[in-house]
Amino acid sequence: MKSVNLRGVKFIFIFFIFTLKLNAQIKKDTIGISDFSTQVPGAGQFLNLFTEKTVDIINSTGRFLLVDLTSAKSIDKVIERSQENYKGNWLNSNAKLNPKVIIIGQINVLKFIKIASNSTPGYKSNLQFVLKIVETESAKILDSYEFSGIGASISLTQDGSIQEAINNMGPDIVSWINSKFPIQISLVKILKQSNRSIEEVVIAGGSGYKLKSGDLLNIVFLDDTIYPAIPQIIGEVSIIDILNENYSSVKIIRGDRNQIKDLFLNHKNLIVFKSK
Repeated sequence: MKSVNLRGVKFIFIFFIFTLKLNAQIKKDTIGISDFSTQVPGAGQFLNLFTEKTVDIINSTGRFLLVDLTSAKSIDKVIERSQENYKGNWLNSNAKLNPKVIIIGQINVLKFIKIASNSTPGYKSNLQFVLKIVETESAKILDSYEFSGIGASISLTQDGSIQEAINNMGPDIVSWINSKFPIQISLVKILKQSNRSIEEVVIAGGSGYKLKSGDLLNIVFLDDTIYPAIPQIIGEVSIIDILNENYSSVKIIRGDRNQIKDLFLNHKNLIVFKSK
């Protein structure tokens, strides 16, 4: 009876699982984040605070990988950590300098409202700032939006009042970011189908994209008979279950069932699911 090298088999199995896990990781676009700027007297000391709080909100969308362009030192630290991890193969050192777009901010209004109440003394902040999306290659401003507002509650310090005001703008910032950076997810596997239609499929996006059950996505067919391919919305799906960071199951709720079945079966690589 021929002996089997179990140690070798075990090593191959572990390597296979490790490789599968790497291949399954979500590939997100890289976006650069730069420091805020301002010409408002006295606002310069709060630039880092504006940048940090806004970055936290933008990062919460899960839409992309953020690259810190606020200082050369912070970028170098990221590269150093990657080089310690598997000889630097996990990060392209050139990518840090060439994200597709950069988000920059500019403070236009910063006013503190001092509350002299004996029971709850402190500050509220009246803020107005602009976020801009700039194309790295051309330096063209692709989009900009002005956010303004006042904190909902009183803070003991001026720093705290700024954080409160920016947090209050959070939903508006997230809504703008999501509209400008829609998710495009590929079709992975058909789970349920009948003679007439496809009912349920698995897509390559899960909790890593901050998706949740009940979210709606458009089904988009990339018509490659013309270059570049023309996107055509052919239906809509609803997320049934978030399977893990990388995958979700969805059900088809709108569209021509015959057309969708034909395209899913015969042109799988030309199907994407796009956030609304």
